Amino acid sequence: MVAPRVINRTFILLTVLAGCHSVLATATDSSVATAIAELENRVAGDGSVTFRSFEGKWIGTDIDMEIKFLPDHTVHMTQYGYVRTGYEGTYHINSKGEVTAEFVGREWPIMLLQKDSISLLLRPKGSSDCLVGKGGCVTIPGGIGHYWPFRPVSVSEKGK
Repeated sequence: MVAPRVINRTFILLTVLAGCHSVLATATDSSVATAIAELENRVAGDGSVTFRSFEGKWIGTDIDMEIKFLPDHTVHMTQYGYVRTGYEGTYHINSKGEVTAEFVGREWPIMLLQKDSISLLLRPKGSSDCLVGKGGCVTIPGGIGHYWPFRPVSVSEKGK
């Protein structure tokens, strides 16, 4: 038989954990809603928002990429390499912050729209630092940073 004191401690611990879980879920839902609203407001106010790979930094290699969100849920992706390649498409953001972008002639992973203390950011829904698309996986050379997340760039930096 379990002592009543142990049962009470277990009940209290489970009650506290359940309360923490609901508070964390609410905060996450709220931050996702804030990120979605900020993106939508910036697109409406500025006409577009451009996110760049490597945390918004221009690396200057053939793997730099920008994703520009435009009104009417249209999106344009620019891949910089030996030549600049562009892909037109559409996007949708659900209430979980999952961004599904569909491009003509280019596969692209589902992304998560988030906001941290620095800015909005886009991460792949999966945990990979690999860019998956037509042609397979692009590996990132060591020492230049991580491909993800994408962060917004200023107007003066777009399309460097």
